[in-house]
Amino acid sequence: MGGIVRIGLWAGTLTVAAVGLLGWAYATWRRPAGSGGDRAAGPRAAAGLRNMVLSALAATAIIAPMTLSWAFHDEQLYTGHTGIIAQLQNDHYPPRHMTFPELEYRYHYGFDLAAAAVTAVLRVSPGVAIDIITLLSWSYTWCLLWVLGDELLGRGRGWLTAVITLFGGGLPYLLALPDGYYVARFVMICEVGGMDLNPPMISYFFQHPWALGLPLAVCATLIILDRRRAGFVRYISLALLLAALSFSQAVVFAALAGAIPVAEVFSDLSFTRRRVAGVAAAVVVALLVGRAAGGLFLPPPDGMGLSISLQAGVAATLIDTIVWHVLTYGLLLPLGACGFFFLPRGRLFLALLLAGSLGVLNLLRYAHSWDLVKFGTVAALALSIATSATVARVFALRPALLGVTLGLLLVGVTADGLAFPLLFALDAKGIPLAMYPKEPSRPPSSEDLQAIAWLRGRVSADEIVYRKLSAAIAYDHVGGLAVPWYDGLTDTFGFSRQRMERRRRLLVEPSPDPDAYDSERIGWLVLGPGDSLLSRYVDDWTERGRARVEARFGSLRIVRLLPRQVP
Repeated sequence: MGGIVRIGLWAGTLTVAAVGLLGWAYATWRRPAGSGGDRAAGPRAAAGLRNMVLSALAATAIIAPMTLSWAFHDEQLYTGHTGIIAQLQNDHYPPRHMTFPELEYRYHYGFDLAAAAVTAVLRVSPGVAIDIITLLSWSYTWCLLWVLGDELLGRGRGWLTAVITLFGGGLPYLLALPDGYYVARFVMICEVGGMDLNPPMISYFFQHPWALGLPLAVCATLIILDRRRAGFVRYISLALLLAALSFSQAVVFAALAGAIPVAEVFSDLSFTRRRVAGVAAAVVVALLVGRAAGGLFLPPPDGMGLSISLQAGVAATLIDTIVWHVLTYGLLLPLGACGFFFLPRGRLFLALLLAGSLGVLNLLRYAHSWDLVKFGTVAALALSIATSATVARVFALRPALLGVTLGLLLVGVTADGLAFPLLFALDAKGIPLAMYPKEPSRPPSSEDLQAIAWLRGRVSADEIVYRKLSAAIAYDHVGGLAVPWYDGLTDTFGFSRQRMERRRRLLVEPSPDPDAYDSERIGWLVLGPGDSLLSRYVDDWTERGRARVEARFGSLRIVRLLPRQVP
């Protein structure tokens, strides 16, 4: 990892450490002298902490097999998380799209930046860094939700909020009855009215921006619910959390940036100018940070526009939309609705998250992908917290059938979320490998590894390295090098048809004209067996002074395209 990212790692770490030290000093200074609190609370707090940590370890053990053995969602794609992390290791910041590197990476890349920092500190590969952050973030999120549950439901009830939020899910398995494909249904490969059901929270946690977005969202929720702490420190904390979210999880950022100002100003009907100014400043700071970081704040490529339009309903018809919601959320819908009556505070904030997210989900459509459906996961977060209040109320009742009732509620809410990691741990037959690939089984050849190592320090951020399709993915994932190939999700970034078609033609029909490659920013070619036609063209370019062989590794030769000589 080079200078820019390394400097940022040091500066960021020292800044966060300094803020934490100042916060601790401020809290100590504000604490009244001799305020030791309730002495009996010490043992209870210790027991609660022990239970929270042990349960977090148990919950992490549940997801560990699938975390360590599977590559989820977009880890293994071109311009996926693995490649972006490797690109950051090359000191290319801000990251660039790895099929069209002339453009910055229009995506929330905070998770990749954190993983790159882990690779720099621990000297591990991008894949290992992804697993480390996922497991640690899952444990941390569990603890945060436990604390949130204790705050809302009373001490000793926090486990309900943690279990229901992280393992809560819908009823997709009801669609498995006609055809028997239960495994695929439990991992949410099913649709209603032409729209895929939204996966459970545990699935989204492995869409890696959520591994940062969820704990940051819970931290912000804890701050909003704690009305005892006000003033400068409160709004600095909100500003830092929202700023981190602005390039780490754009959906969560948009939801919180809309809900926090209203909830902060009106939640206790004590409207003050100081409160308005504080929350406004926090949001403005976050927007400025997000704008500077780029990511999803970047304009769409090729002048394509936002590609967002109005469309009522998630699915094709009203009935399909209703069924979609019932199957996506299951018991979270009725139990969450009841829970709003049982919450002691935070109702306005959670209601804003729920209403706003469902509004986006049911009124807007994005032309290039279904990503706006991710607002449904923010709605699931609000419903899960409210559902835990309902289950806690049932738990507080004293009828004889209490245990049975509570057990049925928890089983119904968490069946899908608990089945999800179990099926992956068992390597169940029927898991669609196109969406959930296993870790790569065929490593790159030693010659390719040598070529990648040689190229990493020589290829600029906006240059492409050509390697044949069967071997190119290693140059992306291991080397962080842009390659010309693309996959089925590349067009979700909003590239024009002309750009995609121009690249496709060049890859399908190699051109004898070096300018065709130069115009696509292909500045390097790694040629070997199987590249006979392109090798002949390169030999001709070399004789004409348009290319030069820079290095050889076994059967591979690395060729650099040279600019046209102007007379």
